[in-house]
Amino acid sequence: MSDWSKVTRPVPVPNEWTRPFWDAAKRGVLELQRCQSCGHFQHPPYATCVKCMGIDLKFEAVRGAGTIYAYTIMYHTGDKRFAAAVPYASIIVELDEAPGALLAGNLLGAPYTQAKVGRRVEVIFEPLNDEITLPQFRLVDAAPAE
Repeated sequence: MSDWSKVTRPVPVPNEWTRPFWDAAKRGVLELQRCQSCGHFQHPPYATCVKCMGIDLKFEAVRGAGTIYAYTIMYHTGDKRFAAAVPYASIIVELDEAPGALLAGNLLGAPYTQAKVGRRVEVIFEPLNDEITLPQFRLVDAAPAE
């Protein structure tokens, strides 16, 4: 497994569109932006709905369970802060409750070789400091999906 204890992660800087996402993560809740006109979830947050261009957008809590949509194994890093964790799995997750909204994160608590498209994952929250908590993912099943 990758050793994230020695990694000093870059800290995201919330803006007016992303602040509700980061505030919810700090509370241990995953909230995504949802269009109130067409019901589409989207991430990252935007000023308008990417599906219907609606402007009535609200953040709604989702469970954080989903499947690995895509992944890459990082054997080298251009940022020396991540060197202690190499190799690691960087994953893209499609959430069950928010089809089409893709979240990026790292696969934690499992060997990087366990990252496979279709594997079931759930969100976990990794505090970076007193203000920012990073949503990450862990496996929920014991065997790769076929």
